[in-house]
Amino acid sequence: MQHLSRVGIIAAMRMLLACQFSIETILTIVRAKVDIMGKIVACRFGPHCNLQYDECNSNPCLSDGTCAPNYDMSGEASYICICSQRFYGNQCQNTKASVHINLNIANISSVRATVVQLYNIGKPSFLLIMQHGKVYHGVPSVVQYNHADFYAPYVGVLKIYEDFAHPKYFIMYALLQMMINITSSPEHCPHVSSLLSEFTNSSVPIVFRYHHICQNDNQSFCFHDENYLCICDSDNYRAECFIHNPQIDHCGCECRCAKQNMTRFDLA
Repeated sequence: MQHLSRVGIIAAMRMLLACQFSIETILTIVRAKVDIMGKIVACRFGPHCNLQYDECNSNPCLSDGTCAPNYDMSGEASYICICSQRFYGNQCQNTKASVHINLNIANISSVRATVVQLYNIGKPSFLLIMQHGKVYHGVPSVVQYNHADFYAPYVGVLKIYEDFAHPKYFIMYALLQMMINITSSPEHCPHVSSLLSEFTNSSVPIVFRYHHICQNDNQSFCFHDENYLCICDSDNYRAECFIHNPQIDHCGCECRCAKQNMTRFDLA
């Protein structure tokens, strides 16, 4: 332990800075104190400034998170919490929203592959923003996902491939909830071309024709085209149409899709 007068503070700091530690780390470790005599007590360990201070010793991570020391020049993030699957946040203090769906689908013997896509909706663009995506061989019996946000993704889409060119679209759910735990018989969303044959007047704007689909067919729940995925509202008065990219699960250059993680695909 070394006692320094006020005039020796600068020299002491230069000595400590020579150890190549950040100022914030040094101030945290040294714990300099001014006593009633106007002196500073600077605690220093080791002849070569081998200062060791591990903030993980205080167990800052919650919910069974794992603490890892982190070198941060600002001193504001001297550790990182590696959270378990169901939690997130700087200290794993937040519970992830979750999706658990038991799928009830008949006639699946001819299904070659299924793509599960969970989306949030961008505002004010009404753009579908994918939060989770996964490719399955055949049809999964259960879809499960933990989402690092307060609410689960708003829309769950199922794309079923009986061939690799023309998927069938289904909606598993459209809910704004923190926890989604349901058994779903997904609603088929046909291509809009099969629903517009009765509307021969092309002068009617397409957006109004889409509303007519919901108004004239109480059985319609959803439909899609090359740019939009549309869901009829609860009273079938209008269609809520969201911009989506139907090519997001397609592979170029004659590649075959092997595995999807978010918007990135591993190609084979």
